[in-house]
Amino acid sequence: MKAPRISRFPKCGSARKRNAHPPGPDIRSRCGYSGATMHSLPLFLRLTGRPVILLGKGEAAGAKRRLLERAGALIVGEEAATIPLPGPLPGPLPGSTTASTPGPVSARIAIIACDDMAEKEAAVVRLRARGILLNVVDRPDLCDFTMPAIVERDPV
Repeated sequence: MKAPRISRFPKCGSARKRNAHPPGPDIRSRCGYSGATMHSLPLFLRLTGRPVILLGKGEAAGAKRRLLERAGALIVGEEAATIPLPGPLPGPLPGSTTASTPGPVSARIAIIACDDMAEKEAAVVRLRARGILLNVVDRPDLCDFTMPAIVERDPV
């Protein structure tokens, strides 16, 4: 008996016979893609030498601190959100061929890892009023951006 041929266009990852779902725009809608709106834009941020506000103490804040340190971020508190740079930022500014000149830099993102819910919500109001993008630990409804979990494994 001849094995069925598998389509390159299966429905949401399931194996189907060839031509079960011919190429076309409707394949996206069957897989949950509407094409109209993306609710989040995947980004990678270069944080080396840039200030990031980190609020909170405890295990969650410690994990975020280690992650930010590995990314080279300058971790600051809410009161020190603007810092002078010791030298130019790495690389030129968009539209420029020379490195940017040193000057004060404001934090553009903040991570709130407070244990107290009232403290978390108050920090959200203060920082959002300043136009800072927020990640609030264990409160995705209050987040402007999300951070995926990173599994750290020892060398094999």
